[in-house]
Amino acid sequence: TEPKEGSIVKENAKIIYYIDITNEAEANHTLPISIKDYLPEGMSYVEGSSSHDVNYSKDNNSLEYVIPSPDIPPNGKITIKFEVKVDELPDSVDKKILENQAEVDGSNTNKVSLNVSKPKIDVNKRSNPSHNSVISEGETITYYIDVENTGDFDYTEDIIIKDEIPEGTTYVVGSAKIVSGPN
Repeated sequence: TEPKEGSIVKENAKIIYYIDITNEAEANHTLPISIKDYLPEGMSYVEGSSSHDVNYSKDNNSLEYVIPSPDIPPNGKITIKFEVKVDELPDSVDKKILENQAEVDGSNTNKVSLNVSKPKIDVNKRSNPSHNSVISEGETITYYIDVENTGDFDYTEDIIIKDEIPEGTTYVVGSAKIVSGPN
């Protein structure tokens, strides 16, 4: 595969799969070859990307090839190449392993695994004095909102932070600032 097996990939990434069929016999292979690949949930075939004629079924997300007379010499091989697109993960899922395995003439090929991941934003609010502390009228409470990307990729969208001022307190004008990280 491209990227290589075991890689971490983003949602919507394009993946190239290769199915190599090697003739390990001492004579030319001239019999028809049947190849089936049921793509795992979370991947979609990129229409028109196959190196060979393919019958693609959207209903069961599968590819089927029949190579009628391949004429593969001893120790020779043919390679089937096609692309898939990684689907977006559900909101509640940050990572998922996608395993794909083809079937050639009724025998399974090796499994190829890719790790799909997306940025994950964790938010934590804290204060000084700390939560549930006893404070006096007129005392200042400093709030911190920590925002951290704990995912495998950069988070490239704007992050909007809204924080309601608690009843019984007043915002100190000009006190909000980014203490560390990109502005």
